[in-house]
Amino acid sequence: MRGEMLSRIHDGHLVVSKCRERAKSSIWWPGLSSEIREVVSRCDHCQRKRPAQPSEPLAPTALSERPFQMVGADLCNYKGHDYLVLVDYFSRYLEVAYMPDTTSETVVYKLKNIFAWFGIPELLVTDNGPQFVSDRFHKFAKGWGFKHTTSSPHFPQSNGGSERAVEEAKKALSQDDPFLALLIYRSTPVSPTGASPAELALGRRLRTTLPILPSNLNQQVYDRAKIAARDAESKHKYKQAFDRRHGAQNLPELNPGQLVLQKLENDKEWRGPAVVKERCAPRSYIIQSGDRAYRRNRKHLKPYVDPPSMPSSPVATPEPTPMSVPLPPPPAAQPVEPDVTPPSPQPAAAPASPAPITTRSGRVVRRPARNPD
Repeated sequence: MRGEMLSRIHDGHLVVSKCRERAKSSIWWPGLSSEIREVVSRCDHCQRKRPAQPSEPLAPTALSERPFQMVGADLCNYKGHDYLVLVDYFSRYLEVAYMPDTTSETVVYKLKNIFAWFGIPELLVTDNGPQFVSDRFHKFAKGWGFKHTTSSPHFPQSNGGSERAVEEAKKALSQDDPFLALLIYRSTPVSPTGASPAELALGRRLRTTLPILPSNLNQQVYDRAKIAARDAESKHKYKQAFDRRHGAQNLPELNPGQLVLQKLENDKEWRGPAVVKERCAPRSYIIQSGDRAYRRNRKHLKPYVDPPSMPSSPVATPEPTPMSVPLPPPPAAQPVEPDVTPPSPQPAAAPASPAPITTRSGRVVRRPARNPD
């Protein structure tokens, strides 16, 4: 009855500690605590209702070797108008282009215009928007000779540089003169590097509405080692603050063929199960759900344990108790010897009376009985 008792202990779908307290008052057998933990971990209802997983430790992007070596791009919408935002990961230089439509052809045209000014990057990072994963965009990346990579779907943190650039672009677009706002942003030093985006991207300061000495507008050579050390220190402090604020934890890796549940930010419960196909990035996996494949971040995936049809419990051979000690077998039957006791004497039978004799005249004559002595 152990399997039935384990099912009753978990009737209310309590956590492991509560189930143990519930069982402590009435039921016990060797290994009960570990069996309760196994039953709770395999419960389908509990697996789907568990809260979202904690964030993993922040993985900052290393500083590029030179300007416009690695850039990020994203689309944003402000007051009904679409814009293409591009940011250089080295200098934080920002470019904003108006988009009459959001087709792949228009995105490619705007990127070509920007690359004509600053050169073709080695790596372009975008999200998984339809404009960036189309065949037209793949042909553009191959033809112009740059590598295109995408971030995990529904996980903006993996493309944090572009997300911050979109915020700065919207701040500029919200002002009366967006072009002046962009000029001021490009000419203002940023704290991680200590230099302005224009200084690192163009090698010189920009003339703005503030007075400036003409000599300060000349070409300057920046110390990349000093800038890289300051950028690394700033990112390290930001990582420590993020990990402490979110209680970040490293999640174990998933293996191909493993069953998982998935839960995005707006989902109320875990869905699935799905099957892990492959690992496509350090924290990104391709999963198969039905006849479709999806790419998900590790935070959105949780290992799933297929629940058994009935709670199982090891069957133990019952030990004999004082009330159920087996009786010894009865002794073997002995062969029955023949009865040799002499029979008891029977009383002698009385002598039979002689039969009567009838004469010719009809007279009956009886003979006298003989004496046996």
